[in-house]
Amino acid sequence: MGMSMRVDRSTLEEVQAKFEEAKRKRAEEATAAPGFEARVAKATEEEDQERRVKRERRAAERKEREKAAALQLEEGMDPEMAAMMGFGGFSGR
Repeated sequence: MGMSMRVDRSTLEEVQAKFEEAKRKRAEEATAAPGFEARVAKATEEEDQERRVKRERRAAERKEREKAAALQLEEGMDPEMAAMMGFGGFSGR
């Protein structure tokens, strides 16, 4: 039952094979799953795109409201009534 304290020596070929295996494993891991930085960059890019789309949609809706209000003014709405309803100006100030 005695255990030998002797360590087997590796050959040059065994060590080189082990290094190649480790290198191959690292390459597989690098291509298999994107790194943390890549995931964060992708998420940030998606958030920026969502904000841009939302901003464009709000701008389009605002233009439609302004267009409808201007059309109502042109159709003969009383200017005083329009001012009371907030259609006096469209500068946003």
